Amino acid sequence: MEFMYFVKTDVEGMSLDMVLLGRGDVNDN
Repeated sequence: MEFMYFVKTDVEGMSLDMVLLGRGDVNDN
C-alpha cells in the first residue's frame, strides 16, 4: 500500500527513482 502512495507522489512531480531511493524525502516534500 505504501508503494502506491509513493507512486502517487511521483505524479505530483517526483522521480520514481527518487521515491524508491528516498522515501523519507518524499514525505518531507
